[in-house]
Amino acid sequence: MPVLSGLPVGHAEHNLAFPLGVHAVLDAVVGTLTLREPALL
Repeated sequence: MPVLSGLPVGHAEHNLAFPLGVHAVLDAVVGTLTLREPALL
C-alpha cells in the first residue's frame, strides 16, 4: 500500500483539497502525485 507523508492534507492548519475516488499516479522516485482525471465531473 502506498503511503504519503508531509502533504498538507488532513487536520493541519493549512490544507489542500484532496479528491477521493479519482485515479492518480504516485511516483515515489520523482516525488509527485498526478491526478489522471478531473476531480469534478
